[in-house]
Amino acid sequence: MRTLEFVVLVLSLLLLVGSFFKLNKKNLYLSFLLVLFVILYAVFEGLRYEVIIILLFLTLSYLPFKPLLKLRRFLMIFIISIMLLLMLAFPVYTMPTPTGTYDIGTKTYQVNDDTRNEIYGSQEGIRKFNFQIWYPFIKTNEIELAPWLLDQEVTSQALSRDFGFPGFLLNQTQFVTSHSYLDADFTEETSYPVVIISHGWSGTKYLHSDLGENLASQGFIAVSIEHTYGAVASVIDGEVISKQEDALTNFADSALGLASNTRLMMTYGLDVIATIDFLETLNANQNDIFYNHLDLAKIGAVGHSTGGGGIIYAALHDNRIQAIIGLDAWVEPIQDVLNEKTLSIPSLFLRSEAWEERPNNDILIPMLQNATAETQLYRINGTTHYDFAMVYMYTSLAKTLGFSGSIPTQTMIEIMFTSHESFFNEHLKNENENLTWTFNDDVDFVNYN
Repeated sequence: MRTLEFVVLVLSLLLLVGSFFKLNKKNLYLSFLLVLFVILYAVFEGLRYEVIIILLFLTLSYLPFKPLLKLRRFLMIFIISIMLLLMLAFPVYTMPTPTGTYDIGTKTYQVNDDTRNEIYGSQEGIRKFNFQIWYPFIKTNEIELAPWLLDQEVTSQALSRDFGFPGFLLNQTQFVTSHSYLDADFTEETSYPVVIISHGWSGTKYLHSDLGENLASQGFIAVSIEHTYGAVASVIDGEVISKQEDALTNFADSALGLASNTRLMMTYGLDVIATIDFLETLNANQNDIFYNHLDLAKIGAVGHSTGGGGIIYAALHDNRIQAIIGLDAWVEPIQDVLNEKTLSIPSLFLRSEAWEERPNNDILIPMLQNATAETQLYRINGTTHYDFAMVYMYTSLAKTLGFSGSIPTQTMIEIMFTSHESFFNEHLKNENENLTWTFNDDVDFVNYN
């Protein structure tokens, strides 16, 4: 809980207690003090819906009707309780601190892929999607940090509704600051390996911002794609495009002769390939800040769930990808592709305990057994499918609601950071890494041979 937020809550409780006693003068002072701190709270920490609740509380405390005193007190207790619950259930969290030495710049781009027609939505046109990119630089002057969610209102409200909450309930995310500086310039003439990140169904490009920032701090350029119509919401050409619910079902697509899930995963994979094509144009564009800063001979990819299947599909069709990490990678929809093609690049797969027994493993394990390059599979104990994304940033109820498992949040963050850093240092930077993260009681190597 933030400092002024805590002070406002304490003053509200004191005023509530004072209403049970004849302390009119002291209550008046408390009221003025509460109003002052509400104003300070709104100015310095940001206006949350709790302020409206507090103002309602103040109004009730000064209604002059004595016959309604007991009812007013009941309502005041109810209002304070709701405010306390909201503050505790939806706190303003701090993003994990990156572990590397570089400062971090960030920027967003929209990709208009004129080689593909859009197969989702009601409007005809080419495939369009956007991505956020994080990159290393050395800060030489004072500049402001960017917010975590660059289109906060669109993303938070869409995610809130997708979780089954009212749209406004995750609005506290507007006060979360990232560790990145928006549109920062490179300060040295160096190129960096690239890691592309692909989110899962109903995700967003922001759900792996912690990973993107940490990789950038370690000397990588991280690119997080937002897959239009598969993401919970995207902003394309200034228009909000929501997830298309029927894009992920089990029925066959009569036009393409594909199951809809396969169709979606191919779309994700082709977005990854189109992103690499787009990065090549940035790297060759003298007017872009990424001119000659992208080492496109060293490209890795990370994917969660549907995004995990998407990066595998991309890697099987594009030899520019040299190493991949799958986070509960969902491979069932690309079974036919895996029957024809073999994984031939180094790969690391992290599986949640929740996905320990799933039909997906009947496809995943043979894929790893048939691979012609080094493959590793680890199970992270005490985890759910969503522990690989940043659900911990939204609500303290994540574990209670089943979005997160029993594993401590900080432990999971450390596993994610060290595993990705070690794997890509070895396979993209050719640095020999001691994978000490594997010797954690929370991580089990899965022997599938």
